[in-house]
Parts: sequence; C-alpha cells; structure tokens
Amino acid sequence: MNASVAGKIEVRVHRTIRDIPADAWDACFPGDPEGWAYYLATEEAGLAAFSWAYLVAWSGDRVVAAVPAFITDYRLDTTIQGAARSALKPVLAALRRVLTLRLLSLGSPLADKCHLGFSGALPVARRYEVAGRLLEGLEAFASAQRIGLLAAKDVADGDLLEGVGEAFEAAGFARQPGLPNAVLTLPESEAAYLASLPAAVRRDVRRKLKRPALVRVEEHRGAAALALVPRMAELYEIQRERSGADFEQFEQLTPAYFRGVLEHCGGAAVLFAYRVDEQLVAFNLCYHTARVFIDKFIGFSLPAVRAHNLYVLSWMNNVRYCIARNIQALHTGQTG
Repeated sequence: MNASVAGKIEVRVHRTIRDIPADAWDACFPGDPEGWAYYLATEEAGLAAFSWAYLVAWSGDRVVAAVPAFITDYRLDTTIQGAARSALKPVLAALRRVLTLRLLSLGSPLADKCHLGFSGALPVARRYEVAGRLLEGLEAFASAQRIGLLAAKDVADGDLLEGVGEAFEAAGFARQPGLPNAVLTLPESEAAYLASLPAAVRRDVRRKLKRPALVRVEEHRGAAALALVPRMAELYEIQRERSGADFEQFEQLTPAYFRGVLEHCGGAAVLFAYRVDEQLVAFNLCYHTARVFIDKFIGFSLPAVRAHNLYVLSWMNNVRYCIARNIQALHTGQTG
C-alpha cells in the first residue's frame, strides 16, 4: 500500500500532457476509459479553436491530483438551442462580438465530465486543501494569460463530495445547470433488458431486429481501423449537420482526432463499422473499461438510417457488447 502523502503541495500548469507520467495521471482516474492516452489524442487532434493546459498537484515527485483545462473563445449564447436559438438568430448574430469572451475552463470540450481526480495516496481529509490549491493555480494562470472568464465544465454532483464542492464555493464559483449525462444500468441478459422497456418500445425493437440482416457489423481496434478514418470523418459531419443542436467548436472533430484515439487508446477504444454491400454506411466510436462503456461518437449515411434501422441496430449492438462483458454502465453522452 502506498504511504499517505504528507507535507507541501506544489501546483504546476503543464501545456502538454506528455510532461506528466501516464501512470501517475491515470492513477487519479481508476477505471475511466478517458485517461492519459485519450487526452493525448485530443491534444494532438489539431482542434484550432482550443489550446490546452493541465493543472497538477505535486508532492515532491508524486502526482497527488490532476485536472485538464482548455482555452477558447466562448460564445455566451452557446447553450441556447432549439426554437429559442432560431428565433433569436438575427439578434445573436448582431451581438456575436459582445457575447464572445476568452474562456479558461477546467474539463475538456471532448469529455462529458470534468476529470478532477486525486491519487489514492492523498488522504480524503486533504482534498479540500488540494482542490483549493488547484483552483488558485487556475486563477493565477488565467491572470497571466489575461483571461477574465473562468469555468469548470461538466462537474457532476458526485464530483463535489469530500470537500471539493466547498473548495469551488470558497474560490467564488457558482453552480449552473448543464447538459445531462444519460447512464443505462444494464441487467445480466438481453432478455432482461428488453423486458425492462415499455411494451410498445419492446415490440418496435424486436420488430426492427427481425428485419433481414443486410447490414454487416465489424469490430475494429487500433491501427486496423485507420483506413476507415476519412469515411468516419465524412459520416460524422453528415450527422452533425443534420443535428437540431449546434454547439459550434465543442462538436467539431478532425480526422486527426479519430486517428489519435485509435492509435493511442489501445483496447480502450472500439470502433463498430456498419456496412451494406461493402460500403461503410455508419460507425460508432466507443471507449470502455471493465466498468464503464461510453457511446461517444456516431455517424450515419442518411439513406441508410431508416432503410436499415441503424439507430436500433447500433444501440442493441452496444447493449449486447456490454452484457457479454459484464459492463454494467452504458453512458450515452450529452448530445446522444
């Protein structure tokens, strides 16, 4: 067992995650598929709207807490969506410059939670102190960068336990409602899952799964999937353009992002490819560990979606994948 951390804590801001040992970072987030390798892929994805920082609390040469951060030009009307956004479009366009501020935020634009984590060697009683030191480091870095808007993106209620919430409050942060994360807790069998659905939904799913199997589903990992990246990027853009929501740079991806996660994340990243007559008509990029499965990004060819019931087929493919591996938590993401 590791000895508990005692003594002085130093907070450093790193501009690349390569400066932080991968095992030390991941030890702060046990069981999370979006670990050091995922953040490396995100950092090297060529996302021009963002720059990156990583706040790390060190005790000597040991990492005791860590949290990623990003800098971007943020439009204050980003969360206004649907009919309200359409109605206000002329006004929002006229006020674009006024509504756009330089933002430094904890978290990641491509993660649905704020990865603020602590080493198991840090006593729980010291989390308030260390979280406070990280927030002091955030404020000092923002001041040096002349950034006036600070935030922490996607901090869930469960992330604020054991003194963390009090540290945010003491630092002057105020809670604001955000987009929810949907989590499905899976039973032990597909039959039990289907039985848990409303009768009409259950009949619809079973009917669509009985259609002739014209779609071939492939499972890819790592470098074996790199040849699919150009088509994945194309399908993702089709999906994004037809979405009813527009979160601007927070949903924009590059081929380098897809290549990076396939190259760096190893077994934690799985790509499901859906083919009809040898053509790639859909993909679903997911990340998982033995505990958690994240249904991350999808892309569908428009003619194929309804013709082959791809939403139902891909969803049930993920359900079956999790049940077969006894993964009990299936996360769908905020815009899924």
